[in-house]
Amino acid sequence: MARSSFSIHLPVAGSGDDLVLQAPSFHMALVVADINSAGRPAEIRQDDRKVAIVRRHGKGRATFWELA
Repeated sequence: MARSSFSIHLPVAGSGDDLVLQAPSFHMALVVADINSAGRPAEIRQDDRKVAIVRRHGKGRATFWELA
């Protein structure tokens, strides 16, 4: 059975391109998105299918993530 791969797509300001990072699992993709998003929405894809859009809300210690 082929293993699914997850990619995290982060928009690059001013270029219209995405920075694409790879993760072996959905859980790890969430961690990678958390570390690298810097306030931007991140799109998580499994193979070529969009699985989630991750957006960070709040400031300081009162932050939370929205998954759509």
